[in-house]
Amino acid sequence: MRVFIILSAAIFSLVASSASAGFYVEPFVGYIKGEIDSQTKAALGGTSAKMENTGLAYGAGLGWIFPNKVRVGADVELSNQEIKNTTTSVTSKVNVTSAYVIVGYEFEKEIIAYLGGGQSSSVDDQTPKTTSTGTTLKAGAYKELVNHVAFGAEAMLHTWVESTTEGSASVKIADVYEKYNSTSLHLFFRFPFEIGGK
Repeated sequence: MRVFIILSAAIFSLVASSASAGFYVEPFVGYIKGEIDSQTKAALGGTSAKMENTGLAYGAGLGWIFPNKVRVGADVELSNQEIKNTTTSVTSKVNVTSAYVIVGYEFEKEIIAYLGGGQSSSVDDQTPKTTSTGTTLKAGAYKELVNHVAFGAEAMLHTWVESTTEGSASVKIADVYEKYNSTSLHLFFRFPFEIGGK
């Protein structure tokens, strides 16, 4: 998280120094559907599992728009997801919080494409609760349909690094799992507002 904060501060300081940059604020809301594919290490049984994650996501993006149509900013995203084991049908609920540094570009016809990277945290609803932390990447695009209303999609990859259950020591994901892939598709409405610049 410290690396993300330092990187964000450096980018925002650089961008803020440009008097010609405009500012954008973009709340968003959407639906996430994804898959978690895991397999424990052979020494721990080598058990494979596939899970589906679905749920609502919401948050906001903010940053700067340069005259050359390059965008630099950050997204903060919260989601309430249900995780379902496709074999056993056992379900649980998690709250995921993600923060991204975003770099984007506005193409013709007001289509905006972007890449983002940052940190994520996931907390389940079990007793005791388990919190997983890791890195996250996303790539997406959206188009303004009418004034201040855009629709888009993004692909997300979460790489979970560490897991901590209340009352227990932290566990490195790589020490337990041979693989643990978490990928999702996010469809969303974004509500863009721009201030200054041009």
